[in-house]
Amino acid sequence: MNKIFKPGDTVLFMGDSITDCGRGFVGNDFGYGYAYKVREMYNELFSDDNLQGPQTESYPPIKADAGVNFVNRGIGGNHLIDVLARYESDIKAVNPDFMSILIGANEVLHYYTEGRELVTGEVFEEQYERLMQQFRKDFPKAKLMIMEPFFIPTLKEEHYKLCMGTLAPEILVVRKMAAKYADYFLPLGSIFTKALMEYKPVEIARDGIHPTPIGHGIIAYEFMKALGIL
Repeated sequence: MNKIFKPGDTVLFMGDSITDCGRGFVGNDFGYGYAYKVREMYNELFSDDNLQGPQTESYPPIKADAGVNFVNRGIGGNHLIDVLARYESDIKAVNPDFMSILIGANEVLHYYTEGRELVTGEVFEEQYERLMQQFRKDFPKAKLMIMEPFFIPTLKEEHYKLCMGTLAPEILVVRKMAAKYADYFLPLGSIFTKALMEYKPVEIARDGIHPTPIGHGIIAYEFMKALGIL
């Protein structure tokens, strides 16, 4: 196992509702999604390295903690332009040593469900480039993971094909940004395609967008695997 984070490091999860996953509504600031699962797995694996002195049984038990500051700044409904708008407060002020970002599905979803203006691949790329340039300028030594947006074919077939066709230019942009700026890339489209050989679409995302606990578990596992932790 690769203990990639040091005690005192700040790990930032950035994104939309898939990252948010109910934080602030379930009694904690982390929600119940992949970000929560990554934090819990990491603490479970490496908390012993941060314990000092003899340990005694206690009730309630001492929560495992590897000394890493995990921060979730996902906000439901966000587009990439919204992440740019809150860069100063939710990225720069957090001062991350590591950041992951999963964004892009809402640009497509809201075009079809809310009639918003279509965010073209060109506009999406310009926005992503601005974010990456600013991030690398402010945090040249920070590690970065870019995660690919996705849809799951729980949607009606015609809706799924329509959404995936519209998402395709964004996926190309995300891959381009990952090759140019990221230390790690998580190709969630192909990851879920493989997972669908074992699970039904509804078991991964009931609405085709927001992962179930199984879906979040897949993301968390692949996240940790990409970092060389698992």
